[in-house]
Amino acid sequence: MSKSKVFYILIVTLAGVFFIYRESINVYWAQTYHQESPLAAIERWVEPHIDALELDWEFLKIDEADYKTDIVSQSGLKGVDRIVDEASYQRHLPFSDGEITSKEVLETIDLVESDGEETPYSHVDPMIAGPFLPQLPSVIEVMAGDKLFFVGDSLMQGVAPRVRQSLYRSENIDGVDLSKQSTGLAYPKFYNWPEVVAQTLEKDLDIKAVIVYMGANDPWDFPVPGRKQYLRFKSADWERAYRERVQKIILEANRYQLPVIWLGAPCMRKEKLHQDMVYLNTIYASEMAKFNGTYIPTSDLLGCSDEEYSAYVESEEGNRKVRTNDGIHFTPTGQRLIAERVIEALTIIKEEVEDEVAEPETSESDPVPAQDISNINEENIQEENLKEVEDDLTPESPLMLMSTPENS
Repeated sequence: MSKSKVFYILIVTLAGVFFIYRESINVYWAQTYHQESPLAAIERWVEPHIDALELDWEFLKIDEADYKTDIVSQSGLKGVDRIVDEASYQRHLPFSDGEITSKEVLETIDLVESDGEETPYSHVDPMIAGPFLPQLPSVIEVMAGDKLFFVGDSLMQGVAPRVRQSLYRSENIDGVDLSKQSTGLAYPKFYNWPEVVAQTLEKDLDIKAVIVYMGANDPWDFPVPGRKQYLRFKSADWERAYRERVQKIILEANRYQLPVIWLGAPCMRKEKLHQDMVYLNTIYASEMAKFNGTYIPTSDLLGCSDEEYSAYVESEEGNRKVRTNDGIHFTPTGQRLIAERVIEALTIIKEEVEDEVAEPETSESDPVPAQDISNINEENIQEENLKEVEDDLTPESPLMLMSTPENS
């Protein structure tokens, strides 16, 4: 086999691998470099050619069908249907009823002006279109047998186990922890949190509250359907799209009348990331206020603030380290501090004991003598108890009346 053939086979094989895994490559590239992958640009270039081929094929089928119909009509034959895919034909005609720009479709699309052009990219939920927003339960009540649903990234991966461990041991309250590192709301193609929340709440009706902790993976430009260019981080369009994704999680919880706790992103050591978290926290806090949710800032719990970062928190025992060396994640001490704050926000309902066993009353004037029970077996105990009951009964006692022949 010649070198040219080997090279040709390698090129074809490599192209096939890229084609099969193009979706994964596009997602990885977008998450890593926060821009469109080269494969996506190639796909956009190829799509019109593929559509043109499909269009030619559709018209070829129509021409062939017309030819067959003409032959049938000329021959006088009956009972032969015309082979035309009318729906496919209409789909490729410009401004036909099959176009996605029909009035019915556009009524469910939110058009956002950007760079002088209107771009459909977000679906308007009718639940939040009116003047009155649905309100979440203000009191977060849980009891034994209930579950908490933990949503978030690697920050939540450190906090959720602490909350679950503490509540399960003391109150028999469990949790569903689906926190996943490198996730957020910026790249739903990688991990779609609103969709995961909807599916989880539908399956598990024991969940009584939703707790969210994320943000560190979101301060980037991200793509939206219907736009070639990424939405620029902190732009008006970006914020509107991001708020909608936050609202989707809130509305899914509201569908089941579940309260939501949204933890504010903590301070970060790197200044740019820190300022980005301050910005995202304004979105989380305002959305929680709109829907009557519970927003809990976490920076103050960790000894820092919006103005400056600190890896230590002051306590009676001295300064304790609450952040790891990466300036993002938490030490076990930091995890416990946040977990304790989450538990404080809960209203734990104790189960009431229906039948309380009263302690037998003893008289000081007639103390019970101590007994040596080392040689007393179970039969002796039963006989002795029965004898004591018979001695205490009088002829007028209800038990004695019941045991007489007249009442037997």
